[in-house]
Amino acid sequence: MARRIVVAALLLAGAADAEEGFGHRGQVVPFGSLSYSHLSANGQSGDDLSLGPGVLWFLTDYVSIGGSASYRYLSGPGFTALHALGVEPTLAVALPLADNVALFPRFGVEFSWAWSGGNSANVTTLDGFVPLLFFPAPHFYLGIGPQLRIDVGGDNRTTMVGFATEIGGWF
Repeated sequence: MARRIVVAALLLAGAADAEEGFGHRGQVVPFGSLSYSHLSANGQSGDDLSLGPGVLWFLTDYVSIGGSASYRYLSGPGFTALHALGVEPTLAVALPLADNVALFPRFGVEFSWAWSGGNSANVTTLDGFVPLLFFPAPHFYLGIGPQLRIDVGGDNRTTMVGFATEIGGWF
C-alpha cells in the first residue's frame, strides 16, 4: 500500500512539474522590456530608447493576451528630443523549442501621446517583437529578439527596426 502511494505521488509530481513549464493556461507573466532602435523618417535618422513594464495572461495553452505601458525617448540629428507615453494591448504565442528555450512572438497596437518642444501629438503604432526566451531558473526568463515598429497614425510615418531585451517570469 505504501509503495502505491509513493508511486502515485511521484506520478502526480511529474505531471505537476510538466505543467510548470512556460505557456500554460492561467499563467500570469509580468515582464519588463528595454529596447534600442535606430530609425529613419523623412530622410533623417535617429535613435529610440524605450522602457516598458507589462503583463500577459495565458487564456489557453500557448496563447496569451495582455498589455504594457511604455516611455520612449527619441533623439538624433534632425530630431528635437521627443518624449512619449503609451499603452499597448498585446497578443502573444509561446512556441517551446526545448526544455529551457522558447520563441515568444507577440503583436500589439500602441496608443501613445508624444510631446516635443511645446508640441504634442497622438500616435498609433503597430508593434511586432519576436524574442527568443531562455529559462535559466524555474519561473524566470531572459529574452532577446528583433523588433519592428510602424507608426500608422499621426503626421509622420516612421518605421523602426531594432533589437529589444526583456526580463520576466510567470506564476
